[in-house]
Amino acid sequence: MSLVPSQAPGPRNRWPLLLAVWVAGYFTLLACRPGLLDFLAIPHLGIWFLDTYALLASSDAQASGLDPYASNPLDLLGRPHVYPDAWLYLGKLGLTRSDYRWIGGAVVLVFAAVVARWLRPRSRGEAAWYAAIGCSPPVVFAAERANNDLVIFVLLAAVVPWVRGASRGGRMLAVLLVVLAAALKIYPLVALVLVLPGKNRREIGWNALGAGLAAGLAGASLLPEL
Repeated sequence: MSLVPSQAPGPRNRWPLLLAVWVAGYFTLLACRPGLLDFLAIPHLGIWFLDTYALLASSDAQASGLDPYASNPLDLLGRPHVYPDAWLYLGKLGLTRSDYRWIGGAVVLVFAAVVARWLRPRSRGEAAWYAAIGCSPPVVFAAERANNDLVIFVLLAAVVPWVRGASRGGRMLAVLLVVLAAALKIYPLVALVLVLPGKNRREIGWNALGAGLAAGLAGASLLPEL
């Protein structure tokens, strides 16, 4: 199922392409001149994807027998792990902090691809508005750090078309994606409200029951980490 909202094709609509060029050019400029990040009040510490590095360092600490929830000597800033335990299993996938560059780059590129698939400006005004948001300091900061919120965004973006679909299987998949996102950062559990609407009271009841069970099981497993 496509992540693209339904929209009539417009072969003459050049604004999506121009939007992509503007934003890509902006980020390319920042990548080549990271000193410009100071003007956005973004503290670039001489390393890209620092948050991805922290997650991998926490996983490395766990694998080395260290306490990842204490000050971590394997992290460049000594940061303790502050996210759910699911991130600590990155090492089980054979990933270490030496992989932070390609993982962080992949996270940012996938995030950008999902955003590009959703945004379809139809005028210069819409394109300028989207460009302003895409180039805003919060988005740049998240991309510069390859923050795990970008992963959450991608997972929840995939929830929307499955919820909009008519099949019960699609809604179940949406629930599983929300639970997966919650296992990575807890707060996405609130997105379960998206699966509640139905065609009649019976369907709404079944949707509510499924969402409630998923929220209960996920919440119970995450409760110790809170």
